[in-house]
Amino acid sequence: LESKGSREFESHLLRIEILLKICYSCTRTATRKGVRMLETLRLLEHFLTEGFCLHGSPVKIRDHVEPRLANDVSGRPSGCQLAVYADNQDIRIPCLMAMRTPIDPSKREPGGHSLRNGILTVTGNNTTFRPGYVYVLPTDTFQDFGGEFISYKPVAAHAVVLVTPTILAMFKKTHFQIPVPAT
Repeated sequence: LESKGSREFESHLLRIEILLKICYSCTRTATRKGVRMLETLRLLEHFLTEGFCLHGSPVKIRDHVEPRLANDVSGRPSGCQLAVYADNQDIRIPCLMAMRTPIDPSKREPGGHSLRNGILTVTGNNTTFRPGYVYVLPTDTFQDFGGEFISYKPVAAHAVVLVTPTILAMFKKTHFQIPVPAT
């Protein structure tokens, strides 16, 4: 994908457009939420295999995903920076970041997660899940910090995918130490 005018890039965009139409069609015709989220899960996994990274937010963003100051207490080298955070290996964390919401916004008890040996553990006393958005982002402005991608510049989304708490039941190797909404 040398440049946006290349044939390979145009072919790539056409494949993604077809996938989005298929996903939209499945969403419109499916009668069960699980079927829609299974298609969403596959679509997000496809974007990762195509070389994109994913960023989750409960807020629908119009133009660009803007850098924001992270509130990280884990001590990671990439934590607490003014940046756009994304993942290029796993859809679970961007989906969680998109849907995780405080039950009582006045309480400063953030939920958390940890990933060890491929097992994701989700915690938090003041946490619930609501529909949110996963932004599919090109990786050209991102720096790799061990699988977590960070961009210090605003990033235009390639695609925006709505995720709902129904998708949580489809995550493998994920343990919730908080109540998950019934699907």
